[in-house]
Amino acid sequence: MAENEPAAPDTDWETHWRHYARSTDLNPGQHYRRHLIGTLLSATGAGTDSRILDAGCGSGDLIRVMKARFPGAEFCGIEPSAEGAAASRVLCPGARIIQSGLSPMTEEVRELGNWATHAICSEVLEHVEDPVALLKDVARCLKPGGTLIVTVPAGPRTAFDLQIGHLRHYTRNLAKETVRAAGLSPVRTWTAGFPFFNIYRITVLLRGRRLANDVLGEPGMLARVVMAGFRLLMPLNLRATPFGWQIVVLARKP
Repeated sequence: MAENEPAAPDTDWETHWRHYARSTDLNPGQHYRRHLIGTLLSATGAGTDSRILDAGCGSGDLIRVMKARFPGAEFCGIEPSAEGAAASRVLCPGARIIQSGLSPMTEEVRELGNWATHAICSEVLEHVEDPVALLKDVARCLKPGGTLIVTVPAGPRTAFDLQIGHLRHYTRNLAKETVRAAGLSPVRTWTAGFPFFNIYRITVLLRGRRLANDVLGEPGMLARVVMAGFRLLMPLNLRATPFGWQIVVLARKP
């Protein structure tokens, strides 16, 4: 984070997942990330015998979609908040959900050492003080040669980003070097989402602090219509472009 950027406040994740789980599920950006991650899991061999870890699984929407796409895989999610973990268990029957901080690892998470064939860390690193330490702990859960998929935001931080605890947004080089510093080997790093993901983010930026009320609980009709429209546009984004505000890193554990 640049020295002149204001620090984001601590986030009450119990309240967050109680109030925003539904809007997160409907979020066009989240919809787009689920598409990117599913495509990468397919491209890296995820299938019947895979063991897939979602580090920071929130309310479980990503695991739910991936379970439908890879029905023979085994899934585990780690989520610090009790509200998020409880929602994940309801949304993702059959997945193991561990309520635990992500770094340092608890004893229950240490039991996952070398367990996962694939690990996902999506929209998590921007929230933590030491993203390298967190990724080192995630890497311990990966088997040697396992695949890690990281997504982080680029572009400006919105008022809502600050409210939910974004400490930083990333450049492509910063994301790659963060992964490398954790002892993982970046295979590819790219920016995605141009133009419609960017336009959606600009809409969020312009809405400012009012957005928090727009998407509180069950989003209102206007918010639902806007999100539905952007979800239809997301598949038209360019997959890799210097201008995208969604950063994706594909890496492997040596």
